[in-house]
Amino acid sequence: MGGSGVQRPLKFIKYLPRFNWHPVVLAPKPGAYHSFDESLMVELNNCDATIERVDAETPFHNWGGIMSMMSKLPSNMQRWLRRMSYGLMLPDNKKGWIEPAVEKGRHLIEEKNIDLIFSTAPPYSNHCIAARLKQDTDLPVVMDFRDEWLESQLIEYPTRWHKRRMARLERETVRASDTITVLDRYMKDRFESRLNNGQLDCKVVPHGFDPEDFEQAGTPSLQYDPDRLNLLYSGIFIHHNQPDSFLKAVKRAIQKKPGLEGELRLHFQGGLAKEHYQLIARLELNDLVKDYGYLTHKQAVANLCRTDAVWFISNFGPGHKQVKSGKLFEYIGSGKPILGLIYDGGEEERLLNRYKASYRARPDDVGKVTDALLAMYKDWKNESLPQADRRWSEQFDRVQLAEQLADLFNKLNHREAG
Repeated sequence: MGGSGVQRPLKFIKYLPRFNWHPVVLAPKPGAYHSFDESLMVELNNCDATIERVDAETPFHNWGGIMSMMSKLPSNMQRWLRRMSYGLMLPDNKKGWIEPAVEKGRHLIEEKNIDLIFSTAPPYSNHCIAARLKQDTDLPVVMDFRDEWLESQLIEYPTRWHKRRMARLERETVRASDTITVLDRYMKDRFESRLNNGQLDCKVVPHGFDPEDFEQAGTPSLQYDPDRLNLLYSGIFIHHNQPDSFLKAVKRAIQKKPGLEGELRLHFQGGLAKEHYQLIARLELNDLVKDYGYLTHKQAVANLCRTDAVWFISNFGPGHKQVKSGKLFEYIGSGKPILGLIYDGGEEERLLNRYKASYRARPDDVGKVTDALLAMYKDWKNESLPQADRRWSEQFDRVQLAEQLADLFNKLNHREAG
């Protein structure tokens, strides 16, 4: 599967063997999805890992054509359908792979002499599988959260009853873990405040970037213009994270700075939707925009290396403090100046402050986004774009993160590091 969510487990699989852990991966056979990335499959096949797949009774497998069509619907319709799915399927619409995965997992644990179970979510069905296998085998279980569960910004419950059911399921499932891993201290605080009965062991293992991706990036497809500030957005737009405030800020910046339209180019990789093109047309920005559609991860990283600067948006509300975007860490790995449309006081602000090569503005304030964009343009014009703190960034190297995870596994298995 494509998208940023697959990077974390893939890179753990890639680098854990360096620290004497050899993954056996249990996964469903491919079903419908909005994007696939064959370059990631090549990388997976080159890992020191065993891959075991099972048939899965999910909507993505049983109704593949319909699910593929849904990805082309307007974002508000997709959001409504997702909400309805939580009314019918808890913990998520992948629950149909729980039973075959548990059956296969029992067999693999015995056959492969498994030492530990690691599950990553979403989908939260993965943690339900791990909890069931824990009951059967009493092996140590580490549950990894790339997003919150009960309070996830990506879940909209049809009724309070559905949320109460999910709360009970989360509590019962997480209770089966020996340790949970989360992306940042805010996730840690939320889980501990909600679930900690004095026994929950919660560790922070952040997202990261793979230096090899940048060393082996290859030839970029980005149509770079040396006479313009080339600004790249990498990834798809989901839920509240839409490019509207950014595009409106570009229009306002052009109105404030005549001639700017001839010195700015906006690159998008991941794919723009119909409503995005309509807004671009209304704002008369067509000549500035280059859309490359969905690219393989390898090609996307090559373009990151080529652009002048990058931007992202995290628009889940001022009370949301955790990091939601895996792309932020790939941006950090690129060393490029980052324009972050984020709220104050969260983990993303802390990261950008430490990174140093950044500009920030609230995602709901077009005026402030305009000011940040013009500040970046001024620095580019003066050849004084800020430099990233590369030494600080090294802590997010995927190799180091895999070592942290391996150390955790060793403690749970009473192994010596080696």
